[in-house]
Amino acid sequence: MTTLSDVINQIAERFERADLFYGHGTENAWDEAVYLVTQVLGVEDDRSLLAAPVDPGDVVRLLDLAQVRIQTRKPLPHILGSARYLGLDFAVAEGVMIPRSPIGGALADGQMDRWLPSSVAHVLDLCAGTGCLGIVAAHVFGAAKVDLLEIDSQAIALCQQNILAHGLVERVQVIEGDVFAESFGAAAQLVDKYDLILANPPYVSESQMGLLPEEYRFEPEAGLASGKQGLAHMEAILAQLPRYLTADGLFVGEVGATQPTFQAQLPGLNATWLDLPYGGEGVFLLEGQDISSHTARQST
Repeated sequence: MTTLSDVINQIAERFERADLFYGHGTENAWDEAVYLVTQVLGVEDDRSLLAAPVDPGDVVRLLDLAQVRIQTRKPLPHILGSARYLGLDFAVAEGVMIPRSPIGGALADGQMDRWLPSSVAHVLDLCAGTGCLGIVAAHVFGAAKVDLLEIDSQAIALCQQNILAHGLVERVQVIEGDVFAESFGAAAQLVDKYDLILANPPYVSESQMGLLPEEYRFEPEAGLASGKQGLAHMEAILAQLPRYLTADGLFVGEVGATQPTFQAQLPGLNATWLDLPYGGEGVFLLEGQDISSHTARQST
């Protein structure tokens, strides 16, 4: 009899030997093996189930999928067509960014509650990708309306699919827009002011793009690269925040490993950097009043 534990161990050992890179929802070979097995078999990640038997046909299927992961270096969510993010399932596809931003965890765990306005009625998710952050926000703020802004047609289709799958058609919509365009290129469809704006834009610098592991080649360059220093998208977003964020609203942005460059380039920005106990880096908060003050100083 082959148990769940046996299969996970076999796959983890193969992943370890293959020297794969992780970072699309898992951090090591064991976690990747657990994710593969539990997702394909539709079982919970529960240690009490490790002794459960696995059908021989399922063993073969799991080992075949593990081999695809090893041979192609394709991220596991792209192989499976879905990603589990904060306990929620999202449809994904090669050519679209895989959900993994630490912003979602910080939002769901209440790490930013003290900075949020008393009421969150309207949320905007910029560079939405699969729509994961905006959809998480819709679950956290049960009465809020959420707009997902995205420019890529494939990502827009996945946003729509995920909105439907999460039963959020009445409260969440995807809008085609470009953060580099005036009024994000979608002024007529956007709310005048938002209480919460989330942004996990591209932030990889020109020099770092050539150093990315093979796994990242399956995601779009446009979803990773952001100019020479990795800040082109965030700078464009910050320039328009005063137009769309309420005075007592909150902006949450992610710049990842580009944080030191960001801080050096914008030393006068009163950003609060979050501690991220579950991993990730470079997530900051800006309150509406701080953005207005910064913009006023920039214009003088």
